[in-house]
Amino acid sequence: MMIINNLTVENISNANEDFLNNFFKIINEIDSKLVNIINSKNLKIILADKISDVHTSDKDKQSFKNDLEKYEEFTVENSDELSHGLCSDTINALCIFSNTTKIPYIASFLYHEIGHYIDYYVNWGNENIAPCLSSKKEFMEAYKNDIAKYWDKIKNDNRLRLKHYIEDSTPEKLSITGLSETFAFCFARNNNKIEDVDIISDYFQETLSIAKKITDEYLINLH
Repeated sequence: MMIINNLTVENISNANEDFLNNFFKIINEIDSKLVNIINSKNLKIILADKISDVHTSDKDKQSFKNDLEKYEEFTVENSDELSHGLCSDTINALCIFSNTTKIPYIASFLYHEIGHYIDYYVNWGNENIAPCLSSKKEFMEAYKNDIAKYWDKIKNDNRLRLKHYIEDSTPEKLSITGLSETFAFCFARNNNKIEDVDIISDYFQETLSIAKKITDEYLINLH
């Protein structure tokens, strides 16, 4: 356990020196306001090799299994190969996994998980935890507008990351998981972290703009 940029960081990985140096550099660059918000719930940032390294108790495993049911492409068996990061109130941590994350994308995946935390911040640790910002009417309308505008193209686009942001959403019915994942990826992009820039350019311009607006307003009023 160590303190970097006033954040509690734990490295339980076998990542090489180059990966570690980049990981620590990114943590050192996290804005002080985000640092305060992360510390307000006593979160740790964990670097592990794979997701099964942090889900070790029976409670963690069951919680993780329940979460996986939301994702068509994920199973308990393949999660170590497909998971890049994790935001979990069960272990009260933000995690990055070195086995599946390439160095240029460390910041992108870490900020994606911070985006999830910001989205769930108000309800963090509650028994029935639920998203806050991605369920705002303004965000939902922008997401719905973007999906409706490009629906014919989206239906024929087989990129796995896009499926992650759509989930079960259609122009008529929105997926809570799709909204949450899209908010997190917008958060990373709006913090100048490169994440699926082509998908944003193709489909989510209005969503990206509204995500920035509601996040900026939220963070100003939070502390």
